[in-house]
Amino acid sequence: SFKLLPFSPEEMSGTYAIDPRTLVVKTSSAVASPYAEAENDEERVAAEALITSWFEIKEDLGNGQYGEALEIERVDFGKTNTTLNTFVIALAEGSELDNTKDYEVFFDTMYPQDLETAKEVTVTLNVTVPENTPSDAVISLGASFGGWSPDNAAWAATKQSDGTYSITFTISVTAAYSTHEYKWTQGSWAIGENLASGNRSFVLSNDMDSVEFDDVVLAWDNDADAADTKYAATSRTVFVPTNASASLALDLDTEAPVLTFVSPLSFVGKEAADRIIEVPWGQPFDQSLFPRYSVTDNRDGDITSFVFVPKGEMSVLNTAEEGDYVIMLQVEDKWGNVTQETFIFRVVKGE
Repeated sequence: SFKLLPFSPEEMSGTYAIDPRTLVVKTSSAVASPYAEAENDEERVAAEALITSWFEIKEDLGNGQYGEALEIERVDFGKTNTTLNTFVIALAEGSELDNTKDYEVFFDTMYPQDLETAKEVTVTLNVTVPENTPSDAVISLGASFGGWSPDNAAWAATKQSDGTYSITFTISVTAAYSTHEYKWTQGSWAIGENLASGNRSFVLSNDMDSVEFDDVVLAWDNDADAADTKYAATSRTVFVPTNASASLALDLDTEAPVLTFVSPLSFVGKEAADRIIEVPWGQPFDQSLFPRYSVTDNRDGDITSFVFVPKGEMSVLNTAEEGDYVIMLQVEDKWGNVTQETFIFRVVKGE
C-alpha cells in the first residue's frame, strides 16, 4: 500500500527534516506528475501549485489533534520526470519547525472519489466555423452525451454577434473521471466537420462545476476539396492524479553534534576533569599545545570548522600565573542542538 517512507539515518533517505525550514518527503511508490503534462508557463505554474497542495505539515498536539498547517513556500521536485517519489519542501519564513515539538506530514493527491449521487456539470462549447459555412446553417452537435443526434434541436448551437456559435448544456456525472465525445455538424450527419478520424473529446472530473472549451472547425466534409482538408480531432484531457494519500510523523534532529578529541592521546576516552595539558609558566602560549578534535553531526555531517571558544571565564588563559584554566569548546548544528566540551590548561613552573 502507498505510504511515506520513514527516515533511514544510515542512508540519509526517507521522510525527514533537514533543517527547521527544509523537509524531504519520499513516497513508497511514484505518483503521476502534472508538471510533465503542462504545455505552457500558465499550466506549469498551475501544476506547481497543485503539487504544493498535496502537502500539509501540522504540529501533533496529541490525542488525534493537530495545529494549523504550516505555510509552505514551495515544493521542489524533478520537473523533467513524468512520475515523482521525492519532494523537497521549503517552509515559509515564520513557519520554522521546533524540534521540541512533534509534527505530522500529510500527503494527499486529492483523487476524486466516485459519487453516490450524480451531480450536474455545466459545459459550454464555443466554435468558429469556416467562411464558406452558409449564414443560415444550423450548427449542431452529434455527441455521446446527446444520443449522437445532431438533428435534435436541443443540440443546436446559438449564433453569436461575432459569427461564432455557442451551446451550453449539463452532463450528469458520478465517476471520478468520464470521457465524452462529439462532432460538429450542419444540423445532421449529412454535413459534418472534416475530421481525419474519430471524434473530438473532453474529460470531466466530478469535482468540476463548470467548464468551457473553444473549438475551430477548419473544413466541412462536403467541401469540394474535402479529401485534402482533413484535420485531427481535438482530444482534451485533464490531469488524472495517482490515487494516493498517507501521513507520517516527521523525523526531526534532536541529537547534538559529537565532538571527539583526536590529540593529545591522553585526552582520548577521558572525562573532562582528566583532560589536562601542561603549559609552561611565564612563556608565550604555544599554539601547538591546543588539542585537536573533530565534530560530526547526524544530519549536517562534518562541522568541525564551526567549533569555537565562547567568550567568558572558560576562554581565559594566563601563562603568567600558575593554576588550572578550564577552556570550553562549543559547536551548534543547524537545528540549534549544542555540544560543549571542556579541558584544562595547567600552567606550571619548571623545576
